[in-house]
Amino acid sequence: MLSSLNDVKRALKDFSKALECNPHMDKTYFSRGQVQYYSLKNIGKAILDFSAAIELNASVAEYFIERGRARLSKKQFRDAREDFSDAIYIDSTSAIAFTLRGDAKSGMRGYHSAIKDFTRSIEIDSTNAWTFFLRGNAWKSLEKYDRSLVDYSKAIDLETDFLTAKRERGISFVALGNLQYAFQDLEFVLLHHPKDSRVLFFLGKAHYDNSQWELAQSYFDMTIEIKPTGRAHYLRGMCKIELNLSGEACIDFKKASELEYFDTHIHNDASVVTDGWSGYSPLKKQFPKLEQRLSDKGRNFTMLHIQIRNFKNWLRGVHSYCNREYLHRYIDEYFYRFNRLNFRDSIFEKLLNRMTCHEPVTYEQITCSAT
Repeated sequence: MLSSLNDVKRALKDFSKALECNPHMDKTYFSRGQVQYYSLKNIGKAILDFSAAIELNASVAEYFIERGRARLSKKQFRDAREDFSDAIYIDSTSAIAFTLRGDAKSGMRGYHSAIKDFTRSIEIDSTNAWTFFLRGNAWKSLEKYDRSLVDYSKAIDLETDFLTAKRERGISFVALGNLQYAFQDLEFVLLHHPKDSRVLFFLGKAHYDNSQWELAQSYFDMTIEIKPTGRAHYLRGMCKIELNLSGEACIDFKKASELEYFDTHIHNDASVVTDGWSGYSPLKKQFPKLEQRLSDKGRNFTMLHIQIRNFKNWLRGVHSYCNREYLHRYIDEYFYRFNRLNFRDSIFEKLLNRMTCHEPVTYEQITCSAT
């Protein structure tokens, strides 16, 4: 790989000049694409160069593999899978093509099919630690922790300094309740990566499962300081319950419910705009593009405040009064209606369908579930 930025610029210039003289050299497009991808991390331009090489010569498996690899890094899993499939069609003995296709399938949550690809890759080449690691991840996603342990251990045997495999093996040990080995793996990784929030969280989880509440809380404290998540706040709250700190626990539970929505529905790289509430400030660590704006009496969030006014008017006009204890039930009803405004033509049919397919819900059930 090129050693300096000047070397990279010189190589790009040479490749571009060569292509100006002869635009039909597939290998030159491919080489320029590699420089764009590996040296400059310019994935979009790399994909364009790999595509140009393929258009000129579609019989080289490596061209498809490299374009698929670039697409995989952009999480374009379907396109990447197709590229790796084309590479396998050209060269059915390419272990790396099977490994990468399995990785793309895992990205699409097709874990069973991914495992088949990883297994085929291992049959061709059993010396690639990364393939065992990826198959271990797929088994873990299927909650087959015993099988994941076998693959992670094999990956570590092949590369003794494979700390990521050791970390994930420790997490599988936690899931299986084998805390002694979990502590060994996770604490070893922590020595090398003391700011790894994933290691800190699962060390906290292991101590929590071992009823060591204070130790668990300390690890969740460190996790939240680096990367606040709903799960970390929830388990820290549970530790505080065990330590008779119920007031502090309630704060963690509230924060967990807020973060759970962010963790589930919002990507870390998403642009998020919120009002100026101080509770959103800690989220900036996890969501660097989160921007806070003052409400300015509703002028900066016009549509949001229209919905708040509409809800208040609906509550006063339809129900006249609601008990604070059941407020969330009224909010659920309002947004159930609001989310179905565009289905008025089929509302009667859907109402009949729900009436015939579901058990009736009594007043007592509603009030009991709200408390």
